[in-house]
Amino acid sequence: MKTNQERGNSDGAATEVKLFKFAGALYDLDQIFKESESVFLNTPRRKVFRYENTVFKFGADVSPFEAKALQFMGDINGVPVPRLYCYDFVGQLREILEKMRQYKSAGSAIGGIHGGPAVDARRLKRKGGPFTTEEQFNEFLRSGMITTAPKIYRTMLER
Repeated sequence: MKTNQERGNSDGAATEVKLFKFAGALYDLDQIFKESESVFLNTPRRKVFRYENTVFKFGADVSPFEAKALQFMGDINGVPVPRLYCYDFVGQLREILEKMRQYKSAGSAIGGIHGGPAVDARRLKRKGGPFTTEEQFNEFLRSGMITTAPKIYRTMLER
């Protein structure tokens, strides 16, 4: 059985260069979407479109399992599948968050930048704090939660 890599790719270098031009703009897939020639699907939770010679698929309903299934099928000799270029923006997000977590604030309070209040953007940008303990901060996040929400969701913030 040959993998996609073993089958070779005569245009691999050209493809990498072409995709590199998208790399800076991948943070703004909506802009690439607006410039696309063909739109195959356009819903609030999923977009599939072609831009030049590349098909993009993104949105809240796009599962990484689709990419894994495509890779698996591509590794089976004789099954032609589209080449997968990228499917994991979560890795980039993890890297960004790790760098942000390296920053240590000057004080010990939990809150906004420069010792200001924390902002809970989930609820009309409600402000609170700064807080002296993590427990106080978590209580701020939980306060006002709908008490009829399943307990598993309410306790997720307690960890």
